[in-house]
Amino acid sequence: FYGQRIYGDILTHEFGHLFGIPDFYEEIVPHPLNQVAPIGIEPFNKDIMYNQSNFYAFSELSNKYIEKVNKLPIGFGEPNWDLQFTTKELILEITDNEGNPLRGVKTEVFSQRYIPANGRIQRIIPNEVNFTKISDEAGKVLLGNHEQLFQSYEQQGPFTVTYFGSAAFLRISYDGEVRYSAITRSYLNELYFQGNQDTALVSIPFSSL
Repeated sequence: FYGQRIYGDILTHEFGHLFGIPDFYEEIVPHPLNQVAPIGIEPFNKDIMYNQSNFYAFSELSNKYIEKVNKLPIGFGEPNWDLQFTTKELILEITDNEGNPLRGVKTEVFSQRYIPANGRIQRIIPNEVNFTKISDEAGKVLLGNHEQLFQSYEQQGPFTVTYFGSAAFLRISYDGEVRYSAITRSYLNELYFQGNQDTALVSIPFSSL
């Protein structure tokens, strides 16, 4: 019944968790819940672990998770199984259309939050800057690892509340123009499995953001 009956697809999806594959839908932020700009975020990776109604198979990225398994089950009990396969340092390089580095580009990072609302979990991008970086002479911005990108904090009285997310929204400003981009956990997974375990350099023209 693979791909024919929804219950069989759900079973396949849940079976994927035994191999440590996360729910890629956790990276989603609907555009009305992005308080920075009305732009939605979708997962970088889409397969049966994202939506078992529309996808009936495991992707190449999910297979990379499975290749790392040496015992079963992994499941949700393995701490940070998905996050250990993310690059340790993400560097964003902003260039002009000819590939020349742009100095002084301002990058503001807004981290996704999971919040309870009406008995359900909502994934939002609050209009609160997690951190800001300015590109150097080489046009490079050090964005750090998954913890710096996806983890944010809020002071509630004497307590500090920690939020864990699976995506970050970027507002990138240069010469009076503002552009946007996003980074998700599965994108960091992809960079890691490409061989960028320690450092990953992503170069992109400002005009294409």
